[in-house]
Amino acid sequence: MTKPRIAQTALPPWTKLLLAGFLLAALGQEAQARCYTPSDQTAGWKRAPIPDDAPGLVVADPQSSPWQFVEQFRADEQAVVWLGNDRGSMSLADHHPGRIEYMFRVSGPQWQILQIQVAANLAGEKVDVIAYTPSGPVPIWFERRVSGNDFAVEWSLSGVYAVAVGFHHHLRERPVVTAWQAGLRLKVSSASWLPPGFRVPRSLYYYHPGGRTVILCDEYYRELAVRRESLLSATPQPVRLLPR
Repeated sequence: MTKPRIAQTALPPWTKLLLAGFLLAALGQEAQARCYTPSDQTAGWKRAPIPDDAPGLVVADPQSSPWQFVEQFRADEQAVVWLGNDRGSMSLADHHPGRIEYMFRVSGPQWQILQIQVAANLAGEKVDVIAYTPSGPVPIWFERRVSGNDFAVEWSLSGVYAVAVGFHHHLRERPVVTAWQAGLRLKVSSASWLPPGFRVPRSLYYYHPGGRTVILCDEYYRELAVRRESLLSATPQPVRLLPR
């Protein structure tokens, strides 16, 4: 016996568009629900609880750069700690036609990152980097081409007490270093120098710059960073999160 065929009615185009609109709206609401407005919008250090549905909670700051950024870190997670150049020195180590070398030294804590800003775009200029350790010099970069006027060098060596950065400028204008800073990666909440108010688990600590509304979102891909000196005598204020 042949089974009767059930007629299939195609959905009108407008129905498909309507269903797609409902789906996009639902996805948009879900994504928007992962952003929050803190209850306290005054300047200073804050502590926000990290919701279960937003483990990567951060201050949404699209204008962030290594020099201008909102300081923040999540408890029990690594972040970049900038030590500041007041803990070290920069000097002109070598200069002859076509090449100039700067020497950077940092005293005190271990460092792993050197951020450098120069006056003009390097435009593919070759750069050498050598780290000096108690065991001797270790090349990190050899004639690596660098563009832009801002770059960072990072290493995993221990005991580095100085880093030499050489620029092969040849017929170009001599590179001039206008700013630099040294840093390291660590679990900030485990640092011995950190005040006790910054050690509550499942918390986002951030410095509200004041003068604007800060929004917190689940953006786990953002790199978090703080300045060591700004934490030393600070006390964070707790905030409540209001879903957007």
